[in-house]
Formats: sequence, structure tokens, C-alpha cells
Amino acid sequence: MGENRHKKIITLVIPDIPPSLNKIFAMHWAVRQREKRYWSDLLLCRILIQKIKPVRGQVKIKLVYYFKTQGFHDYDNYSGKFILDGLKGRVIEDDNQRVVTELTHEFRYDPVNPRLEIFIEPLLI
Repeated sequence: MGENRHKKIITLVIPDIPPSLNKIFAMHWAVRQREKRYWSDLLLCRILIQKIKPVRGQVKIKLVYYFKTQGFHDYDNYSGKFILDGLKGRVIEDDNQRVVTELTHEFRYDPVNPRLEIFIEPLLI
């Protein structure tokens, strides 16, 4: 009775990889705003297509990046900023530490189907 119960994990598959922080920092501010809007719109489309309802309370989020190449990718270069901003207010209440209790990243390789898979695990306490 005193243990946590988990609700169904929400999965979103995005057929693209968000830019690295190195690329984001090198962008002109107007280009950066367009890129952020692109990711926000892309997430909104997936949320609407899958008819995902907002989650109340705490969540754990896992981002799994499937890169087209086997090159080296730095974990600290993929923060998930555009992703969490796009989920905030649509699927999750906020992207602060009170709501997102855990954020993990995994890097994998898929030369045929590069993508980002987002797993949102609602927590019931």
C-alpha cells in the first residue's frame, strides 16, 4: 500500500533529432527562435495525433536519440531543452524539478530511421 504506483508510460516518436547545444548557441537569435517553434509545433502535432491528455503531478522522462551516424555524441550537448519546453503546459504541468523528478538520455544508432523517442512516466504517489 505504501509503494508508488505507476500509470501508463506515454511514448512520443519524433522523426528528427533536435539540434545540439553547440548548434543552438551558434545560431542567430531569430534562427534559434524559429528552431524552437519548429520543435514546439512538431511536438504539438504528435500530441494531437496521439490524443495525449495532460499529466498531472510528477513524471520521469527518458529521451532516446537514434542518430544516423555512429559518431561520438556528448550527453551534455543534448539537454532536451526544446523538448521539455514543447511538452510544458501540453503534456506535463511544468519542466522544473518539482514535476520532472528524473530526466535521462540514451544514445543509439539507426542509419535508416534517425529519430527521438520520448518516454513520459507519470508517477502516482
